Amino acid sequence: MENKLRKLICAFSVMMFSLAISSCQGGNSEQPKYDGRVFDISASQDESITASLKKVGNNYEIVISGKGEAISYEKKEHVPWNAISKKISSVTINEGITNIGNYYFYSSTLTDYYIPSSVTTIEENSFNPSAVIYSYSTEPITVNCENDIYYYSESSPTVNGQYWHKIGDSAVIWDVYKVLFIGNSFTFYPNDLFSTENPAVCALTKELADSLGMSIIVESVVKGAHTLKKFSNEKDELGSIVHEKLTKSSDYDYVILQEQSTTPVNDYNSFNLGVSSLVSKINQTQKDCEVVLYSTWGFPSGVSSSSIFSSVSTMEGLIREAYDKCANENDLKVSYVGKAFTYVYENYPNISLYGSDDKHQSYAGAYLSAGVHLSTLFGVDVRESSFIGILDQSTADILQEVAYDVVFN
Repeated sequence: MENKLRKLICAFSVMMFSLAISSCQGGNSEQPKYDGRVFDISASQDESITASLKKVGNNYEIVISGKGEAISYEKKEHVPWNAISKKISSVTINEGITNIGNYYFYSSTLTDYYIPSSVTTIEENSFNPSAVIYSYSTEPITVNCENDIYYYSESSPTVNGQYWHKIGDSAVIWDVYKVLFIGNSFTFYPNDLFSTENPAVCALTKELADSLGMSIIVESVVKGAHTLKKFSNEKDELGSIVHEKLTKSSDYDYVILQEQSTTPVNDYNSFNLGVSSLVSKINQTQKDCEVVLYSTWGFPSGVSSSSIFSSVSTMEGLIREAYDKCANENDLKVSYVGKAFTYVYENYPNISLYGSDDKHQSYAGAYLSAGVHLSTLFGVDVRESSFIGILDQSTADILQEVAYDVVFN
């Protein structure tokens, strides 16, 4: 009897010890509850879309597979894996699913998510607010949340928006900038090669940018002899176009304002009023836009010994002073194209910056203007550009060097 009692006590002790060990090892109930689990998350609850969980170390990986519409939850607590959301280390969403349901990853701490091109809708609280979403879709989808989302583009995109591509295992965001030029003939000449619909300075700015591997979208509203005061007036034909562009789009990165020829000197108040009115409208309509003043040049046909414009350099100096004054009063940056013109005019007389009227820019003048703008806006070294257009290499090299020096030296 005593032996039997000892055996029973021993067996009971072993059983209790085993239970204690089992309890210690399985104290975290997540292992049997979530590891290897497959949840039906299809909207029709027919297992057409599933979420599979796998435990890796102390964390979990989730793979969502299937085709069609996924279920959306009213509360984050209803999400099958909500209890382990902070332990999710990897999320894979396979092609086929058409939406990301409400609260799926709202409690997760992951910062980056990749979604397939088949996903066309993201619900309001699908992801944690600080997460960034990389979509393999090349076109915008319905996004009901406030998360930053980028769309896939294998090559440098030609339209404005947020795009990404993959280098190795990393997502790399394409920087696409949108620039609006507002000005007159000093923006679109030479008119034998360009026009108000295809302004020379705008086109050459983009060509130089493209050659440097940059992605910029250049738009313009230009008309010969038009003033900034007119451009700021919604009742003016061109002013109404400016108003429409600014109110229909809020994503311009830069707006360049070019006043009519000598107006900054001859009628400073009108110039300043036009600038301040446009700046006000730009600030009201654009999310994050920098306004830059396009300081133009002196020109031989405007020089007279009997006027204040006694020389090309004097004319340009007075124009530049007016632009500087206006920039200071409106807290703006200046693109010193005129200063670059003066330097070339005085030091490289063999380079013709002017057309036949000795006033408007030639192709070389437009090229120089574009180089100064690009350097001013983006801080790039235009000397690294391979684009020379119809210029010979020597002339292009000189103009690039001058544009660089004016901006950086």
